[in-house]
Amino acid sequence: MGRSRWSAVLCVVLGLVVPGWAHSRETGNEAWRTKVDPWVLSTAATNGNTEFLLFLQEQASVHAATSLTSKEAKGEFVSRTLRETATRTQAPILDALKGMDAEFRPYWIANMIWVRGNIEVIRAMAERPDVLRVSANPRVKLQELPPDPPQDLEAPAAIEWGITTAGAQAHGLSASRASAWSLPGKTQATSGTIRP
Repeated sequence: MGRSRWSAVLCVVLGLVVPGWAHSRETGNEAWRTKVDPWVLSTAATNGNTEFLLFLQEQASVHAATSLTSKEAKGEFVSRTLRETATRTQAPILDALKGMDAEFRPYWIANMIWVRGNIEVIRAMAERPDVLRVSANPRVKLQELPPDPPQDLEAPAAIEWGITTAGAQAHGLSASRASAWSLPGKTQATSGTIRP
């Protein structure tokens, strides 16, 4: 094979390999975006700063609490395990956020961190292997409640006749429980139990 043929083969191989290598580098540089909610990216592009939630890869395993016998022991174990996991795994991220002058608030129950920052903060956090995802945390305006209805001017001034007849007032029962009672001397039923 002549020199010109080797050159042609080399050009073809390089023509196939180099564009793919360049594309993989670009994709690698933008891979962090797959961990970020689109709302976070668009809000940061529009407003500069936005708030978001960092969910960490490691979440506490509290399965061992099932082997404990008392509620107090289970609660103490779960609380201690969640706090220890959050303290240990969040420390390097919190240090990085401090260095970027980002506003943040750590949470230990779900091992996540609330952050307010710009696109550089978002990217730096998304590129970290210990961050699972960067989620949206939009402010949602709740629908206003309707005004209080006018007071019913015809509300009864006395106890309704059925309550008095059943003797519920004398026994200290509410209207809903009074209806479960039968006539005196008969079987009485309350709260799903039957008493003679």
